[in-house]
Amino acid sequence: MKRALLGFFSFLLIASLAHGRGLVLENIRYWTAPDHTRVVVDLTGPPDYAHRALTEPFRIAVDVRKAEFRGSTRKISVGDGLLQAIRMNSLRSGTAQVVLDLERIPRYHVFHLSPVAGKPNRIVIDLFRDKDEKPRPAPPPEEKIRTIVIDPGHGGEDPGAKGLFGLVEKELTLDVGRKLARKVDALPGYRALLTRKGDYFLSLRKRGLFARENSGDLFVSLHANSARSSSAQGFEVFFLSLSGATDKMARELADKENAADLVGGVPPDAEDTVLSILFDYLQEEGMRRSEVLAECVYNSFRGGQELRLRNVKQAGFAVLKSMEIPAVLVELGFLSNRHDASLLKDSAYRDRLAQNLLDGIVAYFGRMDADTVQFHVVQKGETAWSIADQYEVSVGELLEANNLKPDSVLRVGQRIRVR
Repeated sequence: MKRALLGFFSFLLIASLAHGRGLVLENIRYWTAPDHTRVVVDLTGPPDYAHRALTEPFRIAVDVRKAEFRGSTRKISVGDGLLQAIRMNSLRSGTAQVVLDLERIPRYHVFHLSPVAGKPNRIVIDLFRDKDEKPRPAPPPEEKIRTIVIDPGHGGEDPGAKGLFGLVEKELTLDVGRKLARKVDALPGYRALLTRKGDYFLSLRKRGLFARENSGDLFVSLHANSARSSSAQGFEVFFLSLSGATDKMARELADKENAADLVGGVPPDAEDTVLSILFDYLQEEGMRRSEVLAECVYNSFRGGQELRLRNVKQAGFAVLKSMEIPAVLVELGFLSNRHDASLLKDSAYRDRLAQNLLDGIVAYFGRMDADTVQFHVVQKGETAWSIADQYEVSVGELLEANNLKPDSVLRVGQRIRVR
C-alpha cells in the first residue's frame, strides 16, 4: 500500500478532526529544482491570504485567515542552500501561518491555484536561485544505530538456578551475554549494551531503567531454567503477558524470576516502579512487536538437532513490564537436565547460542522494516472512501487490509490500517 514519490519530498500531517468549519491546511510539500525551490500548501477551499518578507532572521511568512492546520503543527527541516526549514504557527487571530526560514531573501513568487485534475486548492511559493547558484544537496540522514540491550539474568548474591556440572545461572547468562554482545558490535549499524558486565546484583527496576536511559531499541533478558523433574528440558522464549501466563509452568517460572529482587536484596521501601509502569505502548504496539521478536528468536533455533524447542510463551515477568520497547526473556535450557547441561557447559555451544540469538534479532528488524504499518483513527463524518482518498490508496486495498465489507459502517474512534 506504499506509493512512491519521485523528485520531491512529501510531508503529510497526521489527520485529525478539524475543530471548526473554516479553511483547513491539509498538506505541505516541497521539492528542490536546479533553479528554484517550490513549496506547495494544499487547502480545503479558496484561501484569503497575505504574505510578506522579513529579515533578522530572513524569512517569508504566508498568513491564511480563518484557517487552521489539520493535525499538530511542526517544523520541516529542508537545508537545500536556499530554504532552511518550513514552520507552521497557529495564531490567536484564527490565522494559520506558514513560515519559510531562509538563508537570504531571494526573488520569490506566491500565488494561488484553483482545483484542477483532482488537485485541491493550493498556495504555491516559488523561491528562485541566482543564475550561477547551485542547490546544496540536503545533508544525508544520520545512520541509524540500533541499540540492543542484553540483560544477563541474576548476579552477585542472587545466583539464580544451580545445576549439573557445577553450572550456575548467573555465570552462564553473563558468558552468553558477552558472546552475543561481541557479535552484535561486529555487525554494522548495531551496538550492544550489557545491563551488567560482571558478577554483581542488579534489581529488576534498574535493568529496565538502564534500557530506557540508553535509548534501547530492543531488550533481551537471558536466563537458564531448573525443574524438579530432571526430564524437563529445552529452549523457551517468553514475551510479556498482562493478563496471565500461557500455562502453569510459565506462571511458576515468572514467579521465580520475579523473586530475584527479594533474593538480591532490594530495600523494602524501594519504589515499585517495575510493577507500576504499564505503558499504553506495551498494551498495543509494544506487545505486538515483542511477540514478533519472540517468534523471530524462536525461529532462529529451528532446524537444529541439539536442543529441544518448547514454543513461544507468555508470562508476567516483572523485568519485561518496565519495557516500552520490544522485549523478550529467553530461557537457554534446563540446568537440571543432563542433556541440556552437557551442552550449556561447552563454550563452543554457547557461542552457537549467541549466534542464533543474533540471527533472530536481525530477522526481527528485517521483518519490521518490511512491515511498516500506519493507522488512522476515524473521525466524525469520515468514510472508507474519504480516508482512502486522503492517504492515496484504493478503497479496495483499505477494505481488504481491515477485513471490511463495502457496506461496513466505520465508528468514530475506530483504528484502521491505512498503509
